Amino acid sequence: IFTFGGNPKIGLIPTAYVDFGVLPSVGLYFFADDAFVAHNHVRVHFGTWGPDWLNIGVADRYDVGKDSTAGVRASWSRRSDYPFFGLGPNSREGNQSRYAATIFDAGPTYELGLAPGIRLNTSVGVRTASFGEGSCCNDPTLQEGVRNGAFTAPPRFADGYAIGYQRAEL
Repeated sequence: IFTFGGNPKIGLIPTAYVDFGVLPSVGLYFFADDAFVAHNHVRVHFGTWGPDWLNIGVADRYDVGKDSTAGVRASWSRRSDYPFFGLGPNSREGNQSRYAATIFDAGPTYELGLAPGIRLNTSVGVRTASFGEGSCCNDPTLQEGVRNGAFTAPPRFADGYAIGYQRAEL
C-alpha cells in the first residue's frame, strides 16, 4: 500500500489476521529489495492484539544465482489464547481451555527454482517453546482444567522444549 524507491523497492503494508476460536491481530509488513546491497531482500512483520499477543518475524535473503536464494530468518511470538481440548480420544470440545506460549524459531534457508512454477525450499533451524497460563474468551485456563480433572497436562507443558529441525518443501 505504501511503496517507495520505484518498482516498488521498499514498502509497508498493513496486515490483519483473523481465525475462528483465537484472537485476531493487526500489524505491519515491511519489505526492502536491494536493501543493503544489490540482490539483498529484507522482510519484517510485526503483529499484535495487545501485550498478550505479540509476533515479530525477520528474514534476510540474498540472491545467490538466477533461480536461487540463501538467507536467514528468525521469529518470536507470545500469545495467551491457544486452545486446548485434551489429548487423544479423551479430548472433548466441551473441555476447551486456554494456554499461553512463547516461541522462538531461527535458522538458515535456501530456495531453488527447478522449473517454471516449481521451487524447492529448504531450511534448518532451532525452535524453543515455553508454556504458561493463558486466558481468552471466558474459557478456563489449561491449569484449571487439569486441577478440575477434565484432562491431564500435555507432555513438556511444565518444562517447554528446544528442538532442532530440518524441512524441505517442493
